[in-house]
Amino acid sequence: MNKKRRKKVSALVERVAKIISDIEALEAKEKDDFDNLPENILSGQKGADMEAAIIALQEAMENSEAVIENLNQSLGSI
Repeated sequence: MNKKRRKKVSALVERVAKIISDIEALEAKEKDDFDNLPENILSGQKGADMEAAIIALQEAMENSEAVIENLNQSLGSI
């Protein structure tokens, strides 16, 4: 991989890292709100929906971390 492409890949890694940070902040806020729900709402549909959203955000972070790993591997294969 030439220098120009390596630079682009490095920029992508930084962008994805920023996205992970943004997702992490959203997930933390949603989890905090979920943890502070009254029991009757927590066990209802709203609680289930919030829990599903938290799980989806966690999976998005994991998948994004895998993207960074793959991009970094592409940089290491020169």
